[in-house]
Amino acid sequence: MGTPNLLIVLSTLVSLLFLLLIISILQRRSLREQSAGLLIDYVISSWPWVLGHLVLWLDRSPFLPHQFISRILLYNALLLAVIFFHLTRTFLRRDGRTRMGWIIGLGWLMIGIVLGENWLLLPDPLWQGNNWVLPLSNLTFWILSAGWATFMGGALWLSMRAYRQTQQPLHRNRIMYWFSVTAFIIADGFLSLVGSATPGGILHLAGVVIATYVILTHGLPDVRHAARRIVSYLIITSLTVALYTAGILATQYAFESVPGYSPWLAVAAIALVLAIIFDPLSKTVQRFVNQLISDTRYDLRRLVQQYSANISNIVDLEQLATMALTFICNELQIRRGAVYVIHHVRQSETEAQQEYFKLRGIVGTGDGLPPGFELPEVVLTPQSPVVQNLRDLPSLSQYDIDLLPKFDTTPLEEKAWLAQLNMDIYLPIYASDEWIGLLIFGPKRSGDRYYDHDLFFAQNAGRSNRRGTRKCPAVRRSQVS
Repeated sequence: MGTPNLLIVLSTLVSLLFLLLIISILQRRSLREQSAGLLIDYVISSWPWVLGHLVLWLDRSPFLPHQFISRILLYNALLLAVIFFHLTRTFLRRDGRTRMGWIIGLGWLMIGIVLGENWLLLPDPLWQGNNWVLPLSNLTFWILSAGWATFMGGALWLSMRAYRQTQQPLHRNRIMYWFSVTAFIIADGFLSLVGSATPGGILHLAGVVIATYVILTHGLPDVRHAARRIVSYLIITSLTVALYTAGILATQYAFESVPGYSPWLAVAAIALVLAIIFDPLSKTVQRFVNQLISDTRYDLRRLVQQYSANISNIVDLEQLATMALTFICNELQIRRGAVYVIHHVRQSETEAQQEYFKLRGIVGTGDGLPPGFELPEVVLTPQSPVVQNLRDLPSLSQYDIDLLPKFDTTPLEEKAWLAQLNMDIYLPIYASDEWIGLLIFGPKRSGDRYYDHDLFFAQNAGRSNRRGTRKCPAVRRSQVS
């Protein structure tokens, strides 16, 4: 296939890919309404970047000279950096005034374009003397490169700062994905500026695809868990290969002096022996590796039995809550947790009664958390998105509250209460279909997320508390006339 035909085919494929990305964003923009607009702007602005580098890579420009394409790509680099900086701010949910950032970025870009196209009819070179020459093109390059470095460096700094300040593992996992996006885009831009651009801007294209996936996907795969599994697999594979090799070499060394010795027979024999012991050997190695890399699994049945035995003779509400909270936090290595009881309050009005829920903390434990009766109280209405989801779901995460659009209507008082608690997971306690309590937990000490078996154990512990909690006068229904 000739170069012109190859350029047409690749350009068509790239254009179709960008079109598919835009369609995907438009179809799911309700999931991330605030980020979707900036993401579309970034995808559209990335299209000439990738096509321009594709043309330069194939060294085939049917219409425009290479020098002009290079200047356009230089302008495009700064424009992409400005948009990416603001996209990063939105992705990280950073509040604040963004208008000034746009004014500075677009003004910087306009200065670069004016100098690059020499609309002011400046002399070229701008300076010449003492064996030193300053061409106008060099000044334009350094001004635009400085702008690119400023905004891309700002985006990277915002991501690093957000990662350090965030304790919730799901949010940290989300930021880890954004680090990969930033790395791809910075690498492609830097290589382009130093004259070693990747073929067709492939790194930038990869960054755009990953950014679209990350912004449009709520439940992202766990990076830490995936890395743990990969390391575990590599260690187990290496040890298994080493055992096979050592066994075969040892057999050959031990029996090579035996008359009639056949190397192939020895290999077959050791392979048979290792095949028999492979399963128990693999399990032993797996347990060893899990201990090395902080495995997240545990004996769930043992924990439930031990927990039930510990609370079997406790009838006092505060003692029961303290025991439950301490046991769960110790076993799951949770930094902090709290237990709330729910007061069902009905307030009589002119024609109807309005019910709402008053949450009162009875015990809190862990880092930076006040004692139980100093926990912040809150009043929730049945119409609250938080209440509605606690009724429908066995658990609710702060990650969902922060990112899902259905929680955008959460009252400011409830958002302030949740921010003050700074927790990760909320587990409702029900008795006879009545909401009587709330277990809340902060991040784990290991930095891991809450897995399904963690939530299952905590939910079972919460159900075990219903007997003692239900007898407490503090949770009896109140009537306010």
